[in-house]
Amino acid sequence: MEIVSLARQAYLTSQFNEDSVTSLWRDYWSGKGNLAMNLVDEKLQPRVCQSGELWEYLIEGEMVLVDGESPVP
Repeated sequence: MEIVSLARQAYLTSQFNEDSVTSLWRDYWSGKGNLAMNLVDEKLQPRVCQSGELWEYLIEGEMVLVDGESPVP
């Protein structure tokens, strides 16, 4: 679960104050690898959820199909 998915769950199941929201998105935009939050599960039992890490690589260029044609006009 990455930070955005963890945030969606937290918004639904937790009471966030402004400082918590600011901290969460600061961690997101700074590229923090893993975020742990105290949330409640579907049975309303407390548990610690972790976002884990998701790496995305932005590559400049274009995709070319095997037959040599670009899928983008």
